[in-house]
Amino acid sequence: MPDHDDREIIDCSEPVHDFFGLTYSSYFVMHRSVMQSMPVDWQRRMVALLNEANKAVYEHDIDIPDRFEVRLRDERGRYLEDPLADYERGRRRLWVKEPEPQVERDSLVVTHNGTPGMTEGS
Repeated sequence: MPDHDDREIIDCSEPVHDFFGLTYSSYFVMHRSVMQSMPVDWQRRMVALLNEANKAVYEHDIDIPDRFEVRLRDERGRYLEDPLADYERGRRRLWVKEPEPQVERDSLVVTHNGTPGMTEGS
């Protein structure tokens, strides 16, 4: 994904569109092992946002398939073996850089990389 200035994305009117930039990507894929290696507070915010998105789409009887196959490819389009495909039944943890403290911005919490989160009680 393109690298952006965090404030630039948060302050724009279409942050997801701007996050994808000029790529032709229709999906954002993140390894389960990466997500479960993040701090618990980050995981809770991520799960809350995923649940919110699922409810917003699937409670309206929109017929969208929810089964996908993801395959890793190199820059030339050749398929590669995914080193994290076996998530070890949820036990795999990766070393991740500890996120910097969050900065409150109204009722929105902006994390170290500009990812929106929720304040406690929201």
